[in-house]
Amino acid sequence: LVAFNPFYFRADIGVTIGASLRVNLLFTTVTFSVELGATMGLWGPPTGGKVHVSWFIISFTINFGADEDPKLNSPAVWQDFKPLIPELSSICSLQANNGLSKTIDKDAAGEKKIWIVRAGDFSFYSQTAIPFSDFVCKSSNTVKATKDSENNQPYNVMIRIMNKTNVKSIHEISILRDGKEFDVSAWSIKPYYQDVPSALWGKPLTDGNGEFIRNPEVPSNDTVPQAPVGLNVVPPLPVLGYSAGEMIFDVFKYDDILPNGEIPISKASPAGGFVPAYASDTIEKISGIMDSSEGGAKSCRDSIYDVLIQTGLYDGTNGTLNNLAANSAQLYTDEPLKL
Repeated sequence: LVAFNPFYFRADIGVTIGASLRVNLLFTTVTFSVELGATMGLWGPPTGGKVHVSWFIISFTINFGADEDPKLNSPAVWQDFKPLIPELSSICSLQANNGLSKTIDKDAAGEKKIWIVRAGDFSFYSQTAIPFSDFVCKSSNTVKATKDSENNQPYNVMIRIMNKTNVKSIHEISILRDGKEFDVSAWSIKPYYQDVPSALWGKPLTDGNGEFIRNPEVPSNDTVPQAPVGLNVVPPLPVLGYSAGEMIFDVFKYDDILPNGEIPISKASPAGGFVPAYASDTIEKISGIMDSSEGGAKSCRDSIYDVLIQTGLYDGTNGTLNNLAANSAQLYTDEPLKL
């Protein structure tokens, strides 16, 4: 048997030899037998062992090396178990199930992301390396017990090498809006299940006398079926409001169309050469709207502005579009149509 964390080995080997002699006497037959056996047990580290020799008239045991560590079958403590699970920074993660349109960097290093999602079909899930017995959404502070997927009983979290059962493990999720806890009572938040390794989360092992042993007699890659390791989160569908909201008409400006304010558009006059169409580089073009190089968007716009001023058709300012250019990647979830 070899265990790798912590490293430990144990081996047993034995051999037996025998001989017999049959002697035929005048009126009878006599058989003489002799047998010699030896077994050796080896363990470590530190390396040690014992040899047991048995003969038909005597037997004895010889010990060598280090004595077997009595702590090898004592339950592990948290400091021993902690290195077997991922680092705290990566022990839990969030992933989108549906509705993710794209992601953008939240910081310069690109370590944090902002999800751009479609509200109509968005959902996500959390995933943790540690099974949990209960879960709670912080906005409600209501702890809910996780059910065993097989018998619908409260799930029993166990840690095999620590000889622990009925471990209280709570998976907590927080959903914030403007830095404050957001009410998610109308959301669907349910555990999802996945197999986990028995070597970590299986039932503690015992020997024939019912005493705890840390390692199995025969190594295996068994798993604990359907352990709760995450939460599926589905927000409610958006609801159409009764109003478009308050509109302040003072912010709207318009220019009269001269002469006589007639709009030269009708069903009888279909669009000509300028037909909007999809293009994959529209947002990229918008981000370069302040390009002042020759032939760039800004220089062309400045030329149009100069003509309008000279002809007296316009007397306003030529404002900057720096904000539009800088934030174009965040303003649009899809490419705008292009003329």
